Amino acid sequence: MDDVILAIIGTCSNYQYLQDKLDDWINTNGRPDQILSGESHLVERYAYEHKIPIICTCPDQASYGKSAEIVRYRKMLREATHLIAFIDKSMNEQRALDHLTKELNVLCTRYYS
Repeated sequence: MDDVILAIIGTCSNYQYLQDKLDDWINTNGRPDQILSGESHLVERYAYEHKIPIICTCPDQASYGKSAEIVRYRKMLREATHLIAFIDKSMNEQRALDHLTKELNVLCTRYYS
């Protein structure tokens, strides 16, 4: 059986909401073998509390400038089998994210925060 690598991106400032959504996802899809995340302290907290290995990546602004977020997403999604995106109204990268998930064949679940 292949490893389940769950990428989690976007913004969620409510830990209870994040925990409820991740618990729901795990109850439906199974426990991931690893989590890939941006700079979310709440995702790190969840992974630590549930003893799920996590790799956190920061956007490389110096090398990629305004494209740093998209480049980071692409790198994460190349490794991921699944994606959870916490979407808010200001997430400018949503269209590019839609394209990347289709291009890289990653299963995406969206939650709106």
